[in-house]
Amino acid sequence: MRRLQTIKQPGFPQILNERKSLRGTLGITVSALACLSLLAGPVSAQDTDELAKFSFSLAAYHVKEGKSVEITVVKQGGAEAGVDYETFTGANASGHDATPGLDYEHVSGTLDFPEGDGEQIITIATVSDGVAEEPHPETFAIKLTLPVNEPPIAAFGFTRFAGIVIM
Repeated sequence: MRRLQTIKQPGFPQILNERKSLRGTLGITVSALACLSLLAGPVSAQDTDELAKFSFSLAAYHVKEGKSVEITVVKQGGAEAGVDYETFTGANASGHDATPGLDYEHVSGTLDFPEGDGEQIITIATVSDGVAEEPHPETFAIKLTLPVNEPPIAAFGFTRFAGIVIM
């Protein structure tokens, strides 16, 4: 028997606790990304036990300028499914956004996962511009999006967005 179930995003108290624990590393970026996840709203689907659930393994990553950062995408359960990803800027209210092409290499694409649990890595290169990033490191982010499937075969975990800080 199929049932309709709602998967709710975490509420403000949990997001505020996440923000407090990461304040020293990402500050405004983490709170902005958490709010973006909240704005995505609840996901409804039939028999959510059958859905693949995609998320990043961490909400925040750090990388030294001129090096690459490896971002882990995790799939939990469900049938064979794919998830799209793309880097973006503009999530940092302090105005210290990294510039694609000048500070990091913009990436986008699709990761295809087999049935069941799995992990895949997205590698993003940063560009050394010879300018010290301290005391205001530049930031950018990466997001996950789902291809349109009827009926839905996947949903998101809490970390649909991840912030990246260039040190």
